[in-house]
Amino acid sequence: MNNTNIHAAQCDIWEIQDSTDSLNAVPPPGYSPETAQYLTGIRPVYDSLGRVMAQLSGIFLLYLSSQQRELPLDHSMFNLAKKQLDDCAEQLRAIRVPYKAVRHHGALSEMCQHLQQVSKSIDSIGTHQSNIFDDIDTRHVMRQLNKSQQCFIATSEPGANLSPVDFSHACCSCGVSKGA
Repeated sequence: MNNTNIHAAQCDIWEIQDSTDSLNAVPPPGYSPETAQYLTGIRPVYDSLGRVMAQLSGIFLLYLSSQQRELPLDHSMFNLAKKQLDDCAEQLRAIRVPYKAVRHHGALSEMCQHLQQVSKSIDSIGTHQSNIFDDIDTRHVMRQLNKSQQCFIATSEPGANLSPVDFSHACCSCGVSKGA
């Protein structure tokens, strides 16, 4: 049998559904009804927090790699990240948390708090003299981003489609030669 990573045109990998699609709102199997409802409701927040973390990390990397160490804080990506982060914090407060999910919810809330600290730190770059962070500020932001990532990984629940990386399409059987 000949395996390949090339996907055929009719392979369903090309039909990846949006995370907001109603088909993805089906409660994951194997959980109590309350926990399944929580996991279904928290998925958009989990996905958004992951995007916010990536956006803020990218913005901070741009700042660190810029020769002038300047960052245009009216950048649309930063404004979008701040808006999404505010939405996530609001959704985290509003969601009903069953007893079995208290630690999970707490870790997502902690992640949100770390990202809020990163956002505030990036926002404060403009208020620093000469628009420059010192080494202590830089280490603080990197520490907050690292803690956010740790929370993100700790709250993954692949059975409920809460995963930092989607491995469901990592390989494909459509490329297997039928004649071999």
